[in-house]
Amino acid sequence: MKPVDQDRFGGDGNCWQACVASLLELPLHDLPPQGPRYGKTLGDFLATRGLKYCEVCRGSLVRQKSDLPPMAEMVLGWQPFWYGPRLLCVLCGPSPRHAGMDHCVVGYLDGLGFEVLHDPHPDRTGVVDVTHVGLLVSLNVAQLILR
Repeated sequence: MKPVDQDRFGGDGNCWQACVASLLELPLHDLPPQGPRYGKTLGDFLATRGLKYCEVCRGSLVRQKSDLPPMAEMVLGWQPFWYGPRLLCVLCGPSPRHAGMDHCVVGYLDGLGFEVLHDPHPDRTGVVDVTHVGLLVSLNVAQLILR
């Protein structure tokens, strides 16, 4: 992951674009500009690279590892990232600067919680909470397995 900062802010911001650029270690302007229907535009761009952006609602992820109740494995229910290594991802949630607006940051997710690695906004205040998580996945899983 190579941190990339956004260059537009507020309702016309491009934090999502900056987070994906960070994950891909590309300059911001190598990605299509963030705007209306960016999910489709980003999807088309990533498909040419054999990737797809998948977003998952937070589900039962806890905010911090210290928030885990006793016997957490039995009581948390559906846990999409319970096993395996920490995953680099896009963490999305309410912006601390603009009520009613979401913001995206780059982070790790390990099934027990998350850690913010890079906030593309210059004030680096992150997100208020994580409501959904974005992952870059390969369109050709068999190719990954056969390596």
